[in-house]
Amino acid sequence: MKKDILNFVVECDIFQRNKGEMVKTPGALQPLPIPTTIRTNISMDFIVGLPKYHDKSSLMVVVERISKYAQFFALQHPLTPIIIAQINLYRPDF
Repeated sequence: MKKDILNFVVECDIFQRNKGEMVKTPGALQPLPIPTTIRTNISMDFIVGLPKYHDKSSLMVVVERISKYAQFFALQHPLTPIIIAQINLYRPDF
């Protein structure tokens, strides 16, 4: 049975085109360091493709990691790095 399976895998066109990666496993994941003060570690995410409301169809979500304080910004699509930088510069409460 082992020979039959090996022959099937070797001769099968689908198996030959879709081989798994032959790389070493990355190992155990390491946790992120715990921040010691607030406002030192934030995360930013975007939600796009929402129904339009006052010409805004995207959300930018900014979360401060240690206090879990979140801010939500309604944005117009398309998003540009300049718009995002301006929002972050003019919001000193984060």
